Amino acid sequence: MEPTTSSHGEPDTVDDREYNAGRVIGMLERWLIYLVVVFAQNYNVIALILAAKGFARFRQLEEREFAEYVLIGTLASLLFTVVIGQSILYFF
Repeated sequence: MEPTTSSHGEPDTVDDREYNAGRVIGMLERWLIYLVVVFAQNYNVIALILAAKGFARFRQLEEREFAEYVLIGTLASLLFTVVIGQSILYFF
């Protein structure tokens, strides 16, 4: 990955392993939420999934930019997955 520049003007580097791990975690998160919405229809489990994610990244969430990045990604992912799951339930 190419280095990027932070808002402080300092170069940031993105570790490929961390980036790929984040992509895998995101995919697993979306699949778990999809399965919960379609099969269990128990939205309380979604809160558990999101709490586990927050707990796993607790230290990293102290950085404001990273916390905003994770929050936006998580909410977009959650919205997309719930809409798809509800559409599947409605049409089938």
